[in-house]
Amino acid sequence: MYPTRRSVLGGGLALLGAPRLAMSQDEASLARIARLSGLFYGAAVTSSQLMAGDFTTALKHEAEYIVPEWEMKWGALERERDRRQYGTAQKFVDFANANRMSVRGHTLVWHRNIPAWAITALKNKEYGLMQRHVRSTVSNFGSIQDWDVVNEAIEPTHGRSDNLRTSPFLDALGPGYIGEAFRAARFAAPGARLVYNDYGFEYELETHRTRRRALIRLLERLKATSVPVDAVGLQAHLVTRDIKFDPVAYTSFLGKIADLGLKIIITELDIQDTNLPADIPERDGILADHIARYLDAALSEPAVIGVMTWGLSDRYTWLNSDPSAKRPDGLPSRPLPLDVDMKRKPMWDAIANAMRNAPERSA
Repeated sequence: MYPTRRSVLGGGLALLGAPRLAMSQDEASLARIARLSGLFYGAAVTSSQLMAGDFTTALKHEAEYIVPEWEMKWGALERERDRRQYGTAQKFVDFANANRMSVRGHTLVWHRNIPAWAITALKNKEYGLMQRHVRSTVSNFGSIQDWDVVNEAIEPTHGRSDNLRTSPFLDALGPGYIGEAFRAARFAAPGARLVYNDYGFEYELETHRTRRRALIRLLERLKATSVPVDAVGLQAHLVTRDIKFDPVAYTSFLGKIADLGLKIIITELDIQDTNLPADIPERDGILADHIARYLDAALSEPAVIGVMTWGLSDRYTWLNSDPSAKRPDGLPSRPLPLDVDMKRKPMWDAIANAMRNAPERSA
């Protein structure tokens, strides 16, 4: 039986005034600060980044969780049929085990990064293929107890009444593929936290409002059919363009997820600065303010249990390689808590303060 939202919220607010342990600036880390509020903090990384000494030093200090950006996706694990190669992905598990960290598995079922042979097989109606992939991957990484099972399955612009995204999985298996993926993951890892992950919910745009409604309806359908989904991952790729963020509307949306008995994780937090001034102190201040306003709202919902940034250092961010996200002046973006030299930025303080000020979660 899940606790009611009212009881959780009341408990969280009651604990808000409880003293929290002080720590020096050298001792402080985003992971330690998060833990004091009953949250967790982590970051997305790639296998090549784990070879950079200054980065791994910062990562081990700041993060409790890591998530591989690409290395656990189907296309990386099984480029050729029946030749599954786990070695690169295993590096994350080994690194985490050596440094008392945890890994979030990402992601089992996604409309992108599917091997070409698997797309053909799905078109040929090999119905058990997806389930075998899920079970094999989850079973191989038995120590991972937190999985993004299905990623980005809704897309209202595709015109379906159920708002699902047209994909090789939907075309081959129908809308029930989402439930089957979760059931396969639960079979392979009975005690793991199974997460549905998606994007595009933060702003007062009609597209975002539509996606919020679509997500809630999907979650209601999954719960009504006893699909074993435990949590929702909200990617939170923020922007600084002149688009309204309404904390009241957003927390109402989070509350609807919580009312379904689901936990919430902020899974891919970063922020674009394409329209901001070149001046670094000015830019960093604006970015920190945006992050603070978002996290203050998100973390006011006690069902939110963790924050993951999509990267840790500005040295490694997709926003400097994606042509659609690059700054028009050619300057590098600054979307993450640490700069290219692993120094803390105002964004680090914004994240830390939002977690410090969050209502404390009960154990």
